[in-house]
Amino acid sequence: MHSRIREIINTSNYCHAAVMEAASLLPEDDAELDEWIGKVVEEHDIGGFTYLVLPAIHLGRKVASRHIEGGMQLIPDPATCGCILWNVDGVDVPERVLAGLERGGVNPETQAYAYLALWQWCRERRDGAVPPQFATSMRAFCRIKAVVPEAETLFRKVGHLLILVATNFKDEQMLASLGTSLAAARSETATAAALNLEKSFLAAAKGPILDVIPAQPAVILTRHTLRRSVERIGRNEDCPCGSGKKYKRCCFESDQQRLSQSSDVAGKTRAEVRESPGEFLTKARLEGLKSHELAKIDPLEIDGDLVPLYLAVLAAHKMFEEAVTALETLEWSDEIYSGWKTVLHFATLGERRDIVERLVRVREEADPALDELPPDTMLLLVRNDPAECLKRLEEIAMAALTTKDPLDLESAATTLMDSPVPALGLLVARGMVPVVPPKIALSLLGKIIAARDRLELSYDEPYSDIIDTILAAKSVAADNKYGPALRLANQKLEAKAGEVRKMKQSIDDLKHEIERREKLPIAPAEKNKEVVAVDEHALQDLRSKVKFLKGSLKERHEERAVLRHDLEKTLTDLETLRDQQVHPEPHPEPAGTVDPEDSLVLPGDVDGNQPMRLIEFPKKFRETLERFPKQVGKGAMVLLGRLAAGESAAFTGVVRLKACPDTLRARVGIDHRLLFRLQPDSVEVVDLINRKDLERRIKQL
Repeated sequence: MHSRIREIINTSNYCHAAVMEAASLLPEDDAELDEWIGKVVEEHDIGGFTYLVLPAIHLGRKVASRHIEGGMQLIPDPATCGCILWNVDGVDVPERVLAGLERGGVNPETQAYAYLALWQWCRERRDGAVPPQFATSMRAFCRIKAVVPEAETLFRKVGHLLILVATNFKDEQMLASLGTSLAAARSETATAAALNLEKSFLAAAKGPILDVIPAQPAVILTRHTLRRSVERIGRNEDCPCGSGKKYKRCCFESDQQRLSQSSDVAGKTRAEVRESPGEFLTKARLEGLKSHELAKIDPLEIDGDLVPLYLAVLAAHKMFEEAVTALETLEWSDEIYSGWKTVLHFATLGERRDIVERLVRVREEADPALDELPPDTMLLLVRNDPAECLKRLEEIAMAALTTKDPLDLESAATTLMDSPVPALGLLVARGMVPVVPPKIALSLLGKIIAARDRLELSYDEPYSDIIDTILAAKSVAADNKYGPALRLANQKLEAKAGEVRKMKQSIDDLKHEIERREKLPIAPAEKNKEVVAVDEHALQDLRSKVKFLKGSLKERHEERAVLRHDLEKTLTDLETLRDQQVHPEPHPEPAGTVDPEDSLVLPGDVDGNQPMRLIEFPKKFRETLERFPKQVGKGAMVLLGRLAAGESAAFTGVVRLKACPDTLRARVGIDHRLLFRLQPDSVEVVDLINRKDLERRIKQL
């Protein structure tokens, strides 16, 4: 590779000028360029990929589709994703992209853009025919929204992209995962927004690639503190190189260039750290590395204490080949065994039988006497042998029947739901719900709903009612001294369960009405055309209502799950408090110790006898809500509605601020606080904050 291109890769900031200069240095021979690109992809070199592929596309040169499989991890940002995928040469682009996504380690926002780009690519170049694995891959990605709380921010950014694709596929399951329905996505407003999005995306993908590259270098943000790559030297001091000249007349200029490339390692530039990442590895750095950076690390250079974390991070990025290669290289120890178990767990979840077999060989060669493999791993290994698979299933069932540990029951149910017979596992898990503690029952319910999602069943799990009944019975049996908090949590859960039941009944009623109308004899068109048209229109309207209600029902189920966890946590806190009273700590807190928040509020709740009021929101309150998790924003809005309605129970726990008695404080969950004022005819919202910011916010009032 040209030395100047290597210098650009190591030192330049991503912008027009750097890409244009790299374009002028590309080899004229296409075969040589292809070889260069293949080498940087093989080496997981994101800089090399950026400064070879983007200039090549800018010049109209061919970039073979085979490079995109390993290159998905190396796409510099979501903005360039559509343009790169649109210009890659080959008829198998969709299959290559999906294989690259399956490898893992792709920026989630980039992955969302990739789905939209693939759908557009197939629509224009394959008459809309997408690979069979496309829908499966995208559904799995959409499910992240329901199971990973931190994903809420991501889906606020890219949810509209995914909804556009899911709507064109008419995939109700995918749309339900995204919190909408086909009817809602096809509304007039949503359709207009989708068309604008599609138009702007295609314009960017088909346009010049320079349009999606920053014109000027962006400011580099880092999670780490930057350290000087050059020691601090006075301009008039002697140059440390030993030339005898003053520093300003010798190495000052070259050191300034080096200083601009400073990293978080003192005395080293970013390029030097990239060249030997293992040498400067720390726990914080390791946890923040991306897949292409992990691939460059030599496991033999890593400090022994960091090896288990290194293996865990590789497994989390689905970099199983690199993880197994590292295990085959490293000397076996207790720390290595810990990392081995983590990789085995992730490989089993990913159904990577080839990786599991290699992991088993590594363990057998190192220490054949180690414990037996986990049941889910054993099932994966015998999946292609029906007789052996049935034998293993019977062993798992027998172990569950004889165990006294509820965690073992949960493990058995989870194993079966992840096995080749997930529907059977779901039924087994249901049977365990009534006999395990509520906390484990809640955990099982979450896994049951995830299994239903994978089986493309609805989110409406009947055993939710059983768990609610168990929690309600436990809360009723609780000591009356702690009754208010329990009763409030239980009332909220019962109210939400009532909403779910009503919505389910509405859906059933609409379905029966649709069936009744579909069975009615249709009059001949020539006799009564108008009646036929009206009937068909009414049926279509009913079907749209059913689809809309199904999407709303999923949201109610999610809200119900949050309330269920709140009630369970209240019960757990109560049990902890009782244990502390029965078995007090040997060194109790001083008698004067109080919650710091108590010193900021006046004693006594606000009178619950309140009139109905309207709600007045401050400017940019929507942005305030979006800064918090979805359930916090929903909780605040529900509470405001109850306060405005004058519901007396809503004022339980509402107190006045000591410094500003006209301002009231209400709890939203455990960690958030709603500040508001009661005007004669309105509830004036002041702010929604984290509880730790309460004192600072009071000073601003």
